[in-house]
Amino acid sequence: MLDEARSAVLPRRLNRSRSGFPSHPVLAIVMLGGLAIACAHGNYLYDQAAVNADRTIHVVIENPVGSNEKWEVRANGRLIREEKDDQPVSIPYLPWPANGGMIPRTLLSAELGGDGEPVDVLVLGPRISRGSVVRAHAIGLLRMVDRLERDDKVLAVVPGAPMSDVRDVAELEERYPGVREILAHWYRHSRPGGAVEVQGFGSRAAANQLIAECVAEFENAVKNQTMPEWTTR
Repeated sequence: MLDEARSAVLPRRLNRSRSGFPSHPVLAIVMLGGLAIACAHGNYLYDQAAVNADRTIHVVIENPVGSNEKWEVRANGRLIREEKDDQPVSIPYLPWPANGGMIPRTLLSAELGGDGEPVDVLVLGPRISRGSVVRAHAIGLLRMVDRLERDDKVLAVVPGAPMSDVRDVAELEERYPGVREILAHWYRHSRPGGAVEVQGFGSRAAANQLIAECVAEFENAVKNQTMPEWTTR
């Protein structure tokens, strides 16, 4: 049925903008079996490398800045709106303070203390459309634990966009004071129940090390056919 939806409404590509953002798809949102699914060519989890030759990372944008919706790429590579008790999940707080996304072909596995999902990313700067795949520079980590599982967020900036000249979290604090506190505060309070513990920030080197470890975990899971399924928590 998904293939039928893809053939009915295909995304078109936008030209590269002067801001430096790469081309990205205009998505059609279709309802399949009660789920809202963003239709695009290919597979968001498998089709792009995690890290490029220029050491940028690929990021699939799931939740644009300013949105209250929650979408995620599932283990089948589809970008799907999260549901709970058959109802779409919305954030009962201020909207996303940055563009939330994931790094393809990564796995923050249980062996690393993680939640068994791809590495999450917060892309700082202007709004980026849901379903876009962008190149970004990792500049640091927001260290987090969610329900006793490691759930770190890589902080990143897109080349050519505002804030793109920031290269690490120390420089982020120096040039854009308060941004780190905004992100930490949002995660502490955006979900009722107090399950999230923010443990501070890590360096760019720590972010790149996490990405490398999670690329290796993904490849091992594919090789051993042990890729976990993940659903709304």
